[in-house]
Amino acid sequence: MRISTIIIIIVIDQITSFRLISPPNTFVPFLHSTSSQTQTELPNDVADSARLAAEACRNYYVSSPLGIRASVIFDASKNDETFTRLKSSSEFAQEFVTSLSTINFGIDVSDNKNNLVRVYFPDEGSSALAKRDWVVPPNVNFSSLGRFEIIDTSKDNLAIFYCPKASEAETVELFLSKLETNENNRHNQAIFVNANLINMGVTGLGLTSRLLRERLLDDLEEVYCLKQLPWGALTRCWPREFTLWQQDETKEDGYRKIKQLGGVHPLDQEVEDTYDIENGLMEEKKTGLGFLATIAGE
Repeated sequence: MRISTIIIIIVIDQITSFRLISPPNTFVPFLHSTSSQTQTELPNDVADSARLAAEACRNYYVSSPLGIRASVIFDASKNDETFTRLKSSSEFAQEFVTSLSTINFGIDVSDNKNNLVRVYFPDEGSSALAKRDWVVPPNVNFSSLGRFEIIDTSKDNLAIFYCPKASEAETVELFLSKLETNENNRHNQAIFVNANLINMGVTGLGLTSRLLRERLLDDLEEVYCLKQLPWGALTRCWPREFTLWQQDETKEDGYRKIKQLGGVHPLDQEVEDTYDIENGLMEEKKTGLGFLATIAGE
């Protein structure tokens, strides 16, 4: 049995005079926009983001339930490293876990013995804190990646990996292998939230590292993205396209769409170039046949 894997990308901050700042667990609404069916709109608040992310996971899973992996990231830092991903996305993660547990996969949350949702943390400390502080349905259990070999997952229906780092990449791979090869395992969905499994400084650049990256990432579909930018936001809710938004005080909701960027997460440079072109800071690169096109023009 092939396990389904999902990861989510989101960056959300507080809006003050159309400027974004990033205190943890704080969110001021993005408003829905009305446009084409293929663009991804901006959510209203953290709960709305979690609901949309869960729906994206559910829709992607339903489209191909036998062998899929996907991705979701929530990043409220705006490149501010004051707070860790795990801390800054805690509110979203709680809402997301609840949404997945209760709505999207039809799990009976009152059955905390046979329909378990298990959230895996990078270490025992963060797992213990979440068990103490998170407000989630009673069928949600907390574990750490370091103890996966002794965890009984036979009654788990959903596995959520929360903020795994590159240093845990090999452990994650072993864990997925265990889940996928266990014929008695009932897992049909594994979801990564805010994963950072690839870091060249940790995993290296050699053949072994490259193969590890390919095994973990090549089959991943980024099903949800909300990434806050200093001047706007990048969104994606599968099957809709990545959509780039810019703050605009003349718009009712404070944002206007710059461009839809297809179904693959754009590189940071592409995002910045798109913004610069839109705002007249650089010229759009011309496409064509180069030298042959020049001759034909003559």
